Amino acid sequence: NNSDDGFWGRVEVSTNTGSKTNQLLNVMYVTDSGKTPSNVTAQKIGESSSVYKGAVIGSVAAVFVIDKTPRAVPLSFEAPGSGNLTYYVSGVAAGNWTVSAGGTTQTVKATSDGQLLTFTAPAGSVTITKQ
Repeated sequence: NNSDDGFWGRVEVSTNTGSKTNQLLNVMYVTDSGKTPSNVTAQKIGESSSVYKGAVIGSVAAVFVIDKTPRAVPLSFEAPGSGNLTYYVSGVAAGNWTVSAGGTTQTVKATSDGQLLTFTAPAGSVTITKQ
């Protein structure tokens, strides 16, 4: 590598041997060389037995439904942090969903090709319900 290009290192992620199922969630951020971002500690969303996995980093929350079939039943999770977060929830069925968070509700739409909900809401308890 050229020492001026800002790139360095390599990361290898490996699972335990002998597992029938392996689920990994890597949380990374990118910044300009020489810049030190604030609040880059990733915080986990979901437990090992959950039907979803996710993380909050900075003001972004990403949640991934584990099942291959798009989820069409309600999903509730706790997003750690404070203030408003931009949420990306993937693996949901197409159509309108009601998002309840911070004492308010909003309607968001997932497309059949994207299976993704995107919305802004406060950190804390979030419930999404298919309409």
